[in-house]
Amino acid sequence: MIRTALFRSIPMLLLGFLLLPSAIAQKDSKEDPTKIRPSPVGKTPNTSTLGGKIYFGGQPPEADLKTFSDKGVKVVINLRSDGELEGLGFDEGKTVKGLGMKYHHVPMGRDVPEPADLKRIFSVLDKAGEAPVLLHCASSNRVGMIWSIYRAKRSGMSLEEAIAEGRAAGMKSEALEAGARAYLAK
Repeated sequence: MIRTALFRSIPMLLLGFLLLPSAIAQKDSKEDPTKIRPSPVGKTPNTSTLGGKIYFGGQPPEADLKTFSDKGVKVVINLRSDGELEGLGFDEGKTVKGLGMKYHHVPMGRDVPEPADLKRIFSVLDKAGEAPVLLHCASSNRVGMIWSIYRAKRSGMSLEEAIAEGRAAGMKSEALEAGARAYLAK
């Protein structure tokens, strides 16, 4: 009788072992809204998101701005300089506004922006819970720098945690990282 019960249990145990990897994969595939994850959008380079509330990326082509709008983005913050926008081929501000989104152009170079510009960017990001935001530059490098500073200043993250999030948001430049570190060390 014990032997029969044991033999009946073996198929169930084997089935459990076979299903275990699938259960683990399903658990891992659920997106953690507190982590920045890649989130490709059309041809926009280096696109990622933090829980669908903040999108980070390089310069979106005109068609991708519609896709961001369809994803619920209500605010676009463009960090590119005026000179960078000359060859864009479309008026980003006009396109964004035409899609019913708000547009904030806060041009910056490779240095941390002036305090007034940082305050403006932070104010828009602070309201991201109300309306999803797209924060972009050319490649998402400057975006990552701004995000590191924002997270350290507004979320109380440690320097290393903030820099790690900045990297996840697109900061690849050692010079921009050094700039963020120097600013946050003040």
